[in-house]
Amino acid sequence: MGIDGDRIHVGPNMWVGICFLQYYAITGSDEFIASAIKMFKWARSLNHYEMPDGTPGGVSMGFGWGTEWNHVFSTENNIDYYAFIDNLIKIYRNSDKKTRTIFESEDTDVSELEEEKANILNWLLKVSFNKRGTFN
Repeated sequence: MGIDGDRIHVGPNMWVGICFLQYYAITGSDEFIASAIKMFKWARSLNHYEMPDGTPGGVSMGFGWGTEWNHVFSTENNIDYYAFIDNLIKIYRNSDKKTRTIFESEDTDVSELEEEKANILNWLLKVSFNKRGTFN
């Protein structure tokens, strides 16, 4: 697998997920929607930054290869994750009954997606983004 074969990070996985969702948007084929939902569930299961009020914020980078990535929170990875969730919500809202059935079979409700999207946005705005208009 190579030197970092056991390292699994959010960002690269979300780009694959975004490709799955773009494939759906272009072709109308929902063959990868279940995989995208599984990716969401995996990312959502990762360690989250704890906001001062105790609510979850951004997700950690993942795991593997030395550093304790489950305690590292990357702006870039969370932006990727936010974009992925945003697209998944749009697909859910604009899809036909057949595609929505995939969400149901994966035991995923749009409210879960919206809640996680709000958590990520809150973290981006309150922790990651600074008052000078750049990211920390």
